[in-house]
Amino acid sequence: MSLQKQSYEKERASTLGMGLKMFGYSVLAGIMALFLYFSMTMIANGAFQKPVAYRVYEVVDGKQVLVQEMTWEEFTAMDPSEQIITDDSRFSGETVMGPKNSVCAVLMVAMQVLTQALMLFVLIGLVGYYVWAEGDRDRNLVKHHQRLETPLRGLWIGVIAAVPSLVLYVCLVLGKLNLFAADSVQGVYRLLNPPFVPLILQIMPTDTYPATAISFGQLFLLFLLQLVIPVTCAVAYQLGYHRVFKKKKKKA
Repeated sequence: MSLQKQSYEKERASTLGMGLKMFGYSVLAGIMALFLYFSMTMIANGAFQKPVAYRVYEVVDGKQVLVQEMTWEEFTAMDPSEQIITDDSRFSGETVMGPKNSVCAVLMVAMQVLTQALMLFVLIGLVGYYVWAEGDRDRNLVKHHQRLETPLRGLWIGVIAAVPSLVLYVCLVLGKLNLFAADSVQGVYRLLNPPFVPLILQIMPTDTYPATAISFGQLFLLFLLQLVIPVTCAVAYQLGYHRVFKKKKKKA
């Protein structure tokens, strides 16, 4: 085996390992983002929302069917004996929350934008930092002829890190084309993409069911989200490789 071929194989193994490592960091960022999302949501709901309606669902053939909806005032004014909800397990109730007033509605939107921005900052900051450091390290190795120069290494690291999310996205596309029968694919997609939850809920609300109900426009917007990690890794690697931001040397 030639020395050059050995070097390329070593590069591929190193890139694969770094991609898997970045996937691990993206999972960590996702967990941190979930804590942030639930915390901000609880604060927003407590400060800006109030009960506005009540819905009653009945389980029919394993699926929830809306059988009654009323305003919160109508529900609270009803005599308990008149309410549909009983001990019957077929029925379930849901309280619908809404903004207290128009100002709260604006503040709710602002809170969602802020939450999504912070969640993206966690993801991009955590993954981007380590890929930037890898690019900075590779520059030294290339300079001393210990590594081949691979300008697209950062992009490949990002693609490898994004593979699980890309697989779920492909499942959504197949579901849209009615080639993949999985009623829970939308929920799994949201659950396993926590840094993008606010955006995903805007693009694909929870009532988007079944998968064939997803529009091609929604799929395109969701595809753009799949590019975040690969683009972050590609840009961060180039910034590190060209030392756009230099590390501060510690004083002895």
